[in-house]
Amino acid sequence: MNYFSDEQKAAVEKAGLGALLTLKQIKIQRELCKQIADCFDLETGEFIFRGIRIKITMKEVEYILGLPSQGEEIKEPPKTHVPSLFDKYKCKEGSNITHKTLKDYLSSNETYGDDFIRNFVLYTIGFYLCPTLQPHVKSEYFGLIHNIDNIKNLNWTSLVLNFLIASIREYKETKAANLKGNVALLQEMQVNIQELQVTNQQLQVNIQELQVLGKNQYLALSQQISDGLAALNKRFDDFIGNQNVSLLLWYLITPEKHETVLYITSSSQDTELVRIGLYWATKANLDCLLESHAHLNDEASTALYIHVSISHSTSNVV
Repeated sequence: MNYFSDEQKAAVEKAGLGALLTLKQIKIQRELCKQIADCFDLETGEFIFRGIRIKITMKEVEYILGLPSQGEEIKEPPKTHVPSLFDKYKCKEGSNITHKTLKDYLSSNETYGDDFIRNFVLYTIGFYLCPTLQPHVKSEYFGLIHNIDNIKNLNWTSLVLNFLIASIREYKETKAANLKGNVALLQEMQVNIQELQVTNQQLQVNIQELQVLGKNQYLALSQQISDGLAALNKRFDDFIGNQNVSLLLWYLITPEKHETVLYITSSSQDTELVRIGLYWATKANLDCLLESHAHLNDEASTALYIHVSISHSTSNVV
């Protein structure tokens, strides 16, 4: 195609197939392609590589080939018989449209009209887009190229993909020796899979790093909370101690009164402190233990409760 004139290249561009002019020579690794085809799941239509399921879509084929993908999906060539075109493009020595005949026409003619475009499309179908194991192109493709102006409106991407998938199914179901279709797509997919595996490995590393970072941040936050609670507990203990001293002094000043002081918080353990009963309980326990003189801060999960029962007595502190 490097020998096409500017007019011929412009005609191909006008037909919507300009991407085919930029094709680079590629070495087909058929054994690799067959190994990839062996990974095809006939039930789901997916390729399974090391547990990773991948399905080729028209969007991916469009990205790789650059062919038109708009319009109605083409699952197979239309069964349209066009005798006039067949007689015009078939090999003179036989009854087939051979690759050689098409190539010879393209390399020896400088025209860029309808005949040039049809020869070009037929050649790329048989050689690249939908190749078979035969050296000729089926006449059924004439239904796609009969109207030159409509070529650019056809969904060529779907034709290539559907032909390849059908060929892979035939290869697996009949245990054929070779693959048909655009197997270059399979090689390209293999490259993408390798990139995906590298990306997946990097993702696992990133997840591990995030887990370590999260654990360290959690430990740091836990330590901050523990330090904060320790400081709060100390302040609370200091408060309790100050209250005990104040209450004791009050008792000594007013010996005619008898007081019983209960401190209730959250550990359910009894302790005596200068003859003042010190009780620890949960908020749920408080609801059962407290009586008419109860005082509880509902906004806190635990609270300090002071119950003073007054009676006349001559003793100092009980």
